[in-house]
Amino acid sequence: FYSPPAVSPAPDVIRRTDRGDYIEEYLTFQTTADLRVPGYVLIPKKAALPAPGLVVLHCHGGAYVWGKEKVVALQNEHSALSEFKQRLYEGTSIANELVRRGYVVITIDMFYWGERRMLLDEDPSSYRDPQRMTGDEIAAFNRRSSQNEQLVARSLMTAGITWPGVLLWDDLRTLDYLASRPEVDRQRLGCVGLSVGGYR
Repeated sequence: FYSPPAVSPAPDVIRRTDRGDYIEEYLTFQTTADLRVPGYVLIPKKAALPAPGLVVLHCHGGAYVWGKEKVVALQNEHSALSEFKQRLYEGTSIANELVRRGYVVITIDMFYWGERRMLLDEDPSSYRDPQRMTGDEIAAFNRRSSQNEQLVARSLMTAGITWPGVLLWDDLRTLDYLASRPEVDRQRLGCVGLSVGGYR
């Protein structure tokens, strides 16, 4: 259960980058009145627009430092993220593969992952910039996050909501935002997810 009042997505495109055969937008948008969710939108340059739209849902994988970056290729990708993708995704950035096939793609950080991960006041400053984290710090952060999943779930339940409710709400608002974009054919929408992304 989770049902906050509906709001306009009010997107804020922070960075728009030409990646050769597609455009990459890094942005945030509202899913609730007080919550902005970070994400990437990838727009094919060679496809006839409006094109089909896809929501790509990242995995759990026991790795919390990154969310959306698990499915999007980054410039100067951290070696730990590259190793993770090699192990779980056969080295593929799925969102990039799909945009090259003509889809407009959106992917967000699931609650508790990536930019929405749980940071504590006493955490080292490197925890706030994954590029600066060492392999040992990433492993320690992932262990702590895994150990605290039960606490987070119980805390949400105590507040009268559920974790699946939060995930579903964010994903539905993501789909709404994708469908509102002029590059997207609202009659051709889909999603793909792996692991907890498949659950979503």
